[in-house]
Amino acid sequence: MDPDEVMQLNTYCQHIGLEFMFINDVEQCQWIRQKFETPGVMKFTNEEKRTLLARLVRSMRFEDFLARKWSSEKRFGLEGCEVMIPALKTIIDKSSEMGIEYVIMGMPHRGRLNVLANVIRKELEQIFCQFDPKLEAADENMALYLLPLIDAASRFVAQLSYPD
Repeated sequence: MDPDEVMQLNTYCQHIGLEFMFINDVEQCQWIRQKFETPGVMKFTNEEKRTLLARLVRSMRFEDFLARKWSSEKRFGLEGCEVMIPALKTIIDKSSEMGIEYVIMGMPHRGRLNVLANVIRKELEQIFCQFDPKLEAADENMALYLLPLIDAASRFVAQLSYPD
């Protein structure tokens, strides 16, 4: 095989694929092709791999927690979109390093709670108040109900060393 064929094989026949030929803008397609076909573009250091894994595990454990605590509620979890959390966090981190000052994010229901907790880092108490319609910030009994949930969630979140 010639070197171009080897490069194409390594790029398009491994564990990660990319679909972009549906894009009508030739310039955009060329940009994507150039970025994706660059040798070594998908290489991560061990530290980057650990960070991605920690973010993935943290988001999945949060989903498991929500499923246990609110098993009968419709939660629009991450099923099938698990890598969205580490991907979003990485995109935001890299954007910040490149000088982006703010991000505006439109979000469907799928994975919204996880994005709020693990990407935006919204307080768990605020998430649980919004998630459970029976709870209100002014509810006197809210602390009695939320503290065990927040404590349990915080314990499993704290088990991972999760890089910001």
